[in-house]
Amino acid sequence: MNAADWILKHGENLQIAGFFSILAVLVVAERLAPRRTGAMSRTRRWPVNFFLTFVNLAAMSVLPVSFIGAALWAESHGVGLLHRVALPPIGAVAITLLVRAFISFFTHYLNHMVPLFWRVHRVHYLDTELDVTRDSHRVHHSAWRPETNSNFGAVLPIWDGSSGRFAPTLAMGTNGCGWGWTRCEAPTPSGRCGCSAAS
Repeated sequence: MNAADWILKHGENLQIAGFFSILAVLVVAERLAPRRTGAMSRTRRWPVNFFLTFVNLAAMSVLPVSFIGAALWAESHGVGLLHRVALPPIGAVAITLLVRAFISFFTHYLNHMVPLFWRVHRVHYLDTELDVTRDSHRVHHSAWRPETNSNFGAVLPIWDGSSGRFAPTLAMGTNGCGWGWTRCEAPTPSGRCGCSAAS
């Protein structure tokens, strides 16, 4: 079995292993050099977050089509742009990453804009500490709705930038309300978040 066949056969497990490997490195880095100081109550928060991660992985595993399964089907049926245009491997990889980043960006956007999807997705915003994350994701978890509705890209900010949804820094999110939606559920008429007594 050559390397390409091995990756296709084990791609899903490779992605999961890669995710948890990177997460482990970030957890260790966070413990050694925290981005923020103070009580983080990790023993209460992290088990809940890991449980939600495993629920998400389990839900994804029962979907009838995965990215790799769709790619194998497209290859066997000669469907798709990359089967019609001869590109060097680096070009095919770049286009694949851009398309996958767009799918991630757009589904995340829909999770915020469609009320039914938001009811399910907002559980992701209950953690107000954000101890292991990058700054653009920190902006996305602002308690101020315009910032929460920015920075949808999981890895690449290209689609956020091209759609006008990229916010490089916190404008208002830490001024009074902080992060997460346990404290703010509705903006006030001035556009600031409406903080509950918990803030």
